[in-house]
Amino acid sequence: MRFFLIFISLIVTFCTLNAENLVRDFALYKLNENDKRAPTLLLMGGIHGDEPGAYYSTDIFMRHYKITKGSVWVVPVVNPHGMFANMRGVYGDMNRKFAALATNDPDYQSIQKIKQLLAEKDIDISLHLHDGSGYWRPQYISNLLNPARWGNCSVIDQPELNGAKYGDLESFVAQMVADINLHILNPLHRYHVHNTHTKAKNNTEQLKALTFFSLSLGKPALTNEASKELDIPTRVYYHLLAIESLLGQLGIGFERDFELNVASVKELLSPALLQIKIEEHITLPLDSLRPFLTHFPLPKNTAPKHIKTQSDSHLLGLVRNTQGNIELKYGSRTISTLIPQYHTFDASLQHIRIKIDEQWQSVPIGSIVYAKDSIEFEPLEDYRINVIGYVKPNDNSPMPDEVGIRIYKKDFIPRYSIDTQALSYRAEIYHKKDILSGIVIISFKNPPKPQSSTYQAIAYTPAPLRESKNIDTAQAASLPPTKPTQKHIKDNKKPRPKNTDEPKPSPQPTELQKIWVASPRGVNVRTKPTTQSPIIAKLPQGTTLQVLESQGKWSKITNNAHIKEGYIISSALTDKIETKITDAVPLPKSPSPIDKKPLDLTIDKSSLKKAESGSPNNAKIIVNIALIRTNPSRNAPVIAKAPLGREMQILSFEGENDEWAKIRYIFGSREINGYVAKRLLKPL
Repeated sequence: MRFFLIFISLIVTFCTLNAENLVRDFALYKLNENDKRAPTLLLMGGIHGDEPGAYYSTDIFMRHYKITKGSVWVVPVVNPHGMFANMRGVYGDMNRKFAALATNDPDYQSIQKIKQLLAEKDIDISLHLHDGSGYWRPQYISNLLNPARWGNCSVIDQPELNGAKYGDLESFVAQMVADINLHILNPLHRYHVHNTHTKAKNNTEQLKALTFFSLSLGKPALTNEASKELDIPTRVYYHLLAIESLLGQLGIGFERDFELNVASVKELLSPALLQIKIEEHITLPLDSLRPFLTHFPLPKNTAPKHIKTQSDSHLLGLVRNTQGNIELKYGSRTISTLIPQYHTFDASLQHIRIKIDEQWQSVPIGSIVYAKDSIEFEPLEDYRINVIGYVKPNDNSPMPDEVGIRIYKKDFIPRYSIDTQALSYRAEIYHKKDILSGIVIISFKNPPKPQSSTYQAIAYTPAPLRESKNIDTAQAASLPPTKPTQKHIKDNKKPRPKNTDEPKPSPQPTELQKIWVASPRGVNVRTKPTTQSPIIAKLPQGTTLQVLESQGKWSKITNNAHIKEGYIISSALTDKIETKITDAVPLPKSPSPIDKKPLDLTIDKSSLKKAESGSPNNAKIIVNIALIRTNPSRNAPVIAKAPLGREMQILSFEGENDEWAKIRYIFGSREINGYVAKRLLKPL
């Protein structure tokens, strides 16, 4: 009984604290509002508080992108209190509350505001960001790759939304998936189209979700998921690729001030680049803050959610913890814990005079001043200044006043610094002894270089996308590309008008299928144009490539499937098929490097039925080596070689007399999708 009462008490305490910590309502920002030259996109992240890839992506978008044509409305964090608590939802899953919700639910008001936002007449289409577990695949492959996982896929509830101007949902996400897959960092990360068929299959969970509610309003809605198996910078990288793809498809012009890669994203995510302003007259740089700041001045009788904060980031906030201290949060990450000392605040004083090294300056309250060696505060009537970390000789006053004294860097006591480097200290300015007017930060660091963001317009070039009625959208993006398509708006079959305000895109590689590996033995891809450089891949005969440049007897090549850049002996290439490639080739004397690694992901055999039923089933290769092709044809490019005994999943039989098997298998980190001659297989 006692345990039960303690448990109930903890629950009440938790709920009380979290009720207080509903830090703020979600915020809406309208970028380039009312520009009707292109559609208006609603971008939302963080409805699930434990999916940081989503809300860090929207935050970077707000800080480092400009919209130049059309408009983007952004809700960086739909669920701020869930984000700070690192919980899916403090009061349950907010994304399952759109079908029906009791008025006494703590999320009720937020849900109503989201519904109103989705119904806004100016919004043409919306994109919602999430982080999901594992890697979504249309068929079960392993515990990490299966239909129950939601990582690395683009999601729709149905193929199209009839009557909506941008209602061709499947076309949008298929192109988005193709665009992302051009830039994946690992074959395992490959994106797929995930159609939940929410209404058709009466998917009870998805019927409660935000995207389906949007569809019920006649508003197209898409979702992009990044895998929780990836670190946060990589998740953000994939989310930004998805955003840029959709912006390009919609003709929304944009610029960004960084190069889109994981390293750049990681740098932008660092809190060291950020500051937070508290109650206007306190500014804290987040660079190397100590984990605890004691006796930190905060306003009396003010809950954290009512303390005014400002920052370039939309992920910073103050949250009271169970010990009664105040945590400074950056998303779910605690940057520092403020152990408060409560004061009455008075913001009437705007400036003070400080001698920084040898020069007197008028400094706004709440500034960060940078000194090389010393500082000195000018006396001010009715005000005192307490320099934390400095003790005036022979002064035992409980309310020290350290004005009119030249204080040198060596005079500061390091343990009182606000940073772990012991280079930054706070000077607290008080009016009439105990009324706080603000804080000035004294830093002996080198002043940061002025931030001068250089925004560059991004020209959208769609990735080649295979159009075929015989290939489902989940598989289309994993096959080699053919010609690009501009078919995205079903009620308007003309190509989208080009954005004349943007610079012309740089020349893109020609179609990959015009360059082939001619050598029957395959060819090594090296890091540099020399046989002494490391081998990064071995490509079989028939592989399609693009030659970027020629260097003597070497060619610099790319293969969008898995090779960004490498070097190949030019004599191993041809611009037409001149060799006869059979589907069964002799077994080489020694196994190739790509086949030395054993299969580490197996198909779940128990879930498969016999081939005669028409359902997917397992089979194995019965010849020394079988060629896996992109299409059911002997003239199609070869994408892999499967050795004797390799097990694979049969998806269907195609071609004349069903002589080709459409297959899928996992080898190492690669997912192989293609076609193999049926005669080379034996069902298991």
